[in-house]
Amino acid sequence: MRLVAEKLCNKILKDVGFLTLDHVLPAITTPYTRIRANYQRYEFFGDSILKYIVSCQLFFAHDGWSEGDLSRKRDALVQNPRLTRAALELGLDAYVLERRINRRKWSAPTVSQKSGDCASGRAISAKVLADVVESLIGAAFLDGGVFRARACIQRLLPEIWLEPVHAQPSTRDTAGIILQDSSWDTLQTFIGYSFKHQSILVEALTHSSFTCNTTAASYQRLEFLGDAILDMIIMSQFARYPIEMQQDEMSMIKHAVSNRNLLAFFCLDFLHCDKNNARSNLHNYTTADAEEGHFGLWRFMRFHGPSIKYSQQAVLRRYFSLRDQIALGLQKAKEYPWQALIELNADKYLSDLIESVLGAIFIDSSGDLASCEIFLQNIGLLGFLTRILRDRVNTTHPKILVQKLSKSLAKFTIRRTPKQGTDTIYECTISIRNVQVAVAESCLCREEAEVKAAAAAIQALQETPLDALVASKICL
Repeated sequence: MRLVAEKLCNKILKDVGFLTLDHVLPAITTPYTRIRANYQRYEFFGDSILKYIVSCQLFFAHDGWSEGDLSRKRDALVQNPRLTRAALELGLDAYVLERRINRRKWSAPTVSQKSGDCASGRAISAKVLADVVESLIGAAFLDGGVFRARACIQRLLPEIWLEPVHAQPSTRDTAGIILQDSSWDTLQTFIGYSFKHQSILVEALTHSSFTCNTTAASYQRLEFLGDAILDMIIMSQFARYPIEMQQDEMSMIKHAVSNRNLLAFFCLDFLHCDKNNARSNLHNYTTADAEEGHFGLWRFMRFHGPSIKYSQQAVLRRYFSLRDQIALGLQKAKEYPWQALIELNADKYLSDLIESVLGAIFIDSSGDLASCEIFLQNIGLLGFLTRILRDRVNTTHPKILVQKLSKSLAKFTIRRTPKQGTDTIYECTISIRNVQVAVAESCLCREEAEVKAAAAAIQALQETPLDALVASKICL
């Protein structure tokens, strides 16, 4: 197997410059071999790195493109069909270790016509080939950082241009704005970064509704960039963690620290304090403190229209009622506070602001990820990620836990009911073997209904064995 990996490095990946085979070998080993060190973990890293590099290049190469245009082009470059084609064009299929090892019947898997070793082929799924491309990019990153990952991408996907990013400040419609209000200075203190070009910070805080009546640029392009930067920073934290984690665990944690409701909570939970006092990463203050001196990042968003003002008031009411419960969950709980965060039901623009500010810092600092990390540390996200890893916080989503406890027999049924003069309400019923075991009613969104019903089902399944629970419900 090491000979196969070495041959790959000497042929297809010769110009990448891997220092060792320690990452290359598992990167070409599929889970079907039943070997623990397979490509799944590397594929997780490679996916984030590829998304980050492609997002940066598209953002800076196409200043006039909208967020939608950027997303569509990125998808075309990184989705599985293109990755599969790249693997076949280079002959990577010759080096994929995809069968359980039988020492008595083993033969070297050099069968690709591209490799020139054999005229016949073998059946390897398109998904596996795409995954191997991403896993090799992840292996290059772990072997030599972003520089080596770039070299690997250039070899595997030559249409992605890979010049180093020299980020330049925006010269768009916010270029003449100077922030005179002292509160903006305080905001930059909390962000942990002083903008050389304040116009880019203004763009990061400008909602698309504001651009309808002005020539200002909205935050949507910056949010596109910030989303990829957030993925990259979280992935880098995993790479630096001394204990090796598997892909499924990293995926759950990544979703836990980057989902819309948690980012919105950090956007809302942004207090005014003395510039000389360091802020706690885990928000060691109370709701009373919040109500007295609330200084949310959301306050700086520029927008037009009463609908956003109404939505801000509604989410603030939910925030103040849930704030202590969420903060306690982030600070001390052994279980991730899924239900409380989902009950926050925050509007998307709140999480978008966090990502757009990340994008703004990246641009103004000429691509300095360390400055972006300081911002995430200041708002509490990296501190919470550290606690998840240190304290082994359970981040399993309630829906996944229900399926685990029910042996994948649980069925979620959602009912949506429009109410005259009020928001739509949702109801979720969970049934097992056509027997209802939990229900949640009068919820503000689909996800809240699912999680509340899941919490009730989890409690029932933990208290009573599955078969006995179903039998008891039938009797009722």
